[in-house]
Amino acid sequence: MMSVCKMNKQIFPTFAFVVVCVQFTCQYTTANGLTSKVLITNDGPTILGATTTFTAKLSFVNETVKTLPSNKTAKGEPTYLYAYYWKQWICDEYKVVEIKQNASCNFTQTYTCSGDIGSHTVTVDVRKNTFIIKPLVTSNTTAFQISEHINANLSVKQGISCNSSYGAETCNVVATNKSVDMVVDIHDPSNFFKGATLLYHWRFGDGVADTTINQPAVSHMYKKPGHYGITVNMTAIFPNDAEGEKQRQPKTGNIKKNLHTMDAVRNLTIKGKGNFPAGVKESYNISCLASLPVEVCWYVIPITTHTLLTGYSDTIKCNQQVLTNRTWFEIHQWFNTSGGYSIGVRAQNTVSNANSNKNVHVEDSANTVVGLVIGVLFGVAGCILCAAVITSHMRGHRQRHVEVANFDFQSQAQRSLTLGTKIRQFFSGGSREESMPLSQDFNRNQTV
Repeated sequence: MMSVCKMNKQIFPTFAFVVVCVQFTCQYTTANGLTSKVLITNDGPTILGATTTFTAKLSFVNETVKTLPSNKTAKGEPTYLYAYYWKQWICDEYKVVEIKQNASCNFTQTYTCSGDIGSHTVTVDVRKNTFIIKPLVTSNTTAFQISEHINANLSVKQGISCNSSYGAETCNVVATNKSVDMVVDIHDPSNFFKGATLLYHWRFGDGVADTTINQPAVSHMYKKPGHYGITVNMTAIFPNDAEGEKQRQPKTGNIKKNLHTMDAVRNLTIKGKGNFPAGVKESYNISCLASLPVEVCWYVIPITTHTLLTGYSDTIKCNQQVLTNRTWFEIHQWFNTSGGYSIGVRAQNTVSNANSNKNVHVEDSANTVVGLVIGVLFGVAGCILCAAVITSHMRGHRQRHVEVANFDFQSQAQRSLTLGTKIRQFFSGGSREESMPLSQDFNRNQTV
């Protein structure tokens, strides 16, 4: 390995010589020309009084095991190849801490001065751990926040998945009339709050009474769609310390989160005819109840065993439509081939989705025409029959009777014949009217 620098030489009487090397570069390379870099991470943000941990990891571009220097002596004893210099302003003083390590180095710092509150930076210089001159290998800086209040996050979830975006760590939109799980996660990597009593005061923003509990999780249900502001106030009360130690003051903090609630998709229906002949264009009304906007996908497919068993599939071609100002729309479909069809609809908004389908039967046009003709023929035959019966009945009423001496020559049986009897006689082949027998009383009647 080599270091790039400029040197000045000066010989003293008591020493053979002393070499003073003033380094002007900040880049250190190996003999193989590998460029180095260091990555710094921290576990901030940090609350005042807590400890922050920093980690520096040294690496080389295109590094391999063979090109990295050995971290052991010839006798196999461990040795430190690098010196890490951690530099920062803390409590209004500039401090530098040297730690000798190899490819990685950890550094911890406790912050207790109020002057450190706010944005804070720490720089690390990595130098070659040589005896006299320590050439700079690489350098980097990390930044974090120091706060006097509790640092925490509020996560909101509803069920297994957050919403239709699926997989989000926290929900910004949830469904109404369903339980919403809320959890406060206090950031405390150094266990600063270990042993403290934590109280959580919840305000849900929908008019429901506030609640204070000693647990970081709660469930709540919103009844109406809208926008709500959630606020959680946290208080940490520390126990009495050992005798002689200063009592720690309570710590406070708050979290605010805006939440949007929507009505889930429900009552998805398809209204229209279920049976009709082929070769016609039918209309169907599709409607649902939901908060807008609603994305709708509808399709028409022949009914087969496969579709009956598996239902909707992602391979089915859908007609997309987005509803922004209403929750209904009409579709129009031509049915040119007879058979069974399934009309399917999928509707979804940000918080839910729903499916619905309607089976219809399309009749063959030829069978429809034959059925229509047969129906017409039966209708015509019935009309002719009724006309014949009515005509016969009217003729019987118009038959002339001549009475002599005010006597009726029709028999009692003829006078009592009803319309139904005459119809039966007509179809049985009998005479339309009975012969009128001559009266037996020749002295008082005569035949005309």
